[in-house]
Amino acid sequence: MGNVGAATLIGHSNLMVSINNDVIFVWFFDNMVGQQVIVIQFGVMDSSTRVKLIDVQPVGLGSAFPAEPWPSNFAWYQNRTSWAGGLSSKRITFKITNSTLKDSNKFYCRVVWKNPADIKTSIINLLIVGKVLIFKYFNR
Repeated sequence: MGNVGAATLIGHSNLMVSINNDVIFVWFFDNMVGQQVIVIQFGVMDSSTRVKLIDVQPVGLGSAFPAEPWPSNFAWYQNRTSWAGGLSSKRITFKITNSTLKDSNKFYCRVVWKNPADIKTSIINLLIVGKVLIFKYFNR
């Protein structure tokens, strides 16, 4: 059951993953009694601009689809980002496969509720590290 206060959305603020591994982003949410999630968005922050990568509409269509059109400078995410689900467990999960150094960035999750209406956004900073960097850091 949801709480009687405002809706919440919480994720880890920093995430570090080794290059070539999959990245799993997880956010936890809670909503007020009777409140319903209608849209979930996942994207990347470019300076102060949000670039939406995936839209999820659990109500009605119940589907996830790439946000379009994608800016050409974010085309490398195509076919590598996916919705990994989790609404029933109050967990929102997105995945980026086969990470590259270029994936280091700020990613956001935005949730829109109705009855009553509310919008929350949470950001995770992702750092992709190369194996050489890890070796040098631990072998100083």
